[in-house]
Amino acid sequence: MLDNLDLRILELLVKNPRITVSEIARELNISRQTTRQRIEKINRSGIIKGFFPVFNTEKLGGILVLIMFASETRVTEKLSQAMVWEIYLTTNGNPNTIVLGRIFSLEDLKKLVSLMEQIDPKAEIRIVSSIETNFDAKDAIVASGLSNVACETCGERIRGKPYTYTYRNTTHYFCCPVCRDTFIKKLRSE
Repeated sequence: MLDNLDLRILELLVKNPRITVSEIARELNISRQTTRQRIEKINRSGIIKGFFPVFNTEKLGGILVLIMFASETRVTEKLSQAMVWEIYLTTNGNPNTIVLGRIFSLEDLKKLVSLMEQIDPKAEIRIVSSIETNFDAKDAIVASGLSNVACETCGERIRGKPYTYTYRNTTHYFCCPVCRDTFIKKLRSE
């Protein structure tokens, strides 16, 4: 289980995956040894799968597309060789496959749709273009129940998506909006 210190380390790693152990230790006012041990613990837990480059999509160009695909055929192997970044399979419902990719021309989009039609000619394909992605890893970890983070107002363990408030570059976690608002009022009265 992760605690608040682990989440603060993760927050720094998400902001800058190349940050050094010394920089994290200095930022959080803890020893390098403690920092290194915490990072190793997080790695062993499997929460961090690896460190990857984050692309500047403005410089890359193209358009980020989301394609919803309703098919009776499994598409992962065939689509993984296309210009696809991520594929999500849903357990039920329609669509049952969601594909995220980047296209650089109308011709790229036609090729991708053509490939999907070859996989399943009867498939229903819906395209959403020009989307933005926004993902906060820490909030997802807290919401998943993999952490042992307590509400900073009442002390209860946070279950589900946390309510957050960022103050002086530190994110604070709460179990409900009442606790968050109580915390904010207390800060303002000091």
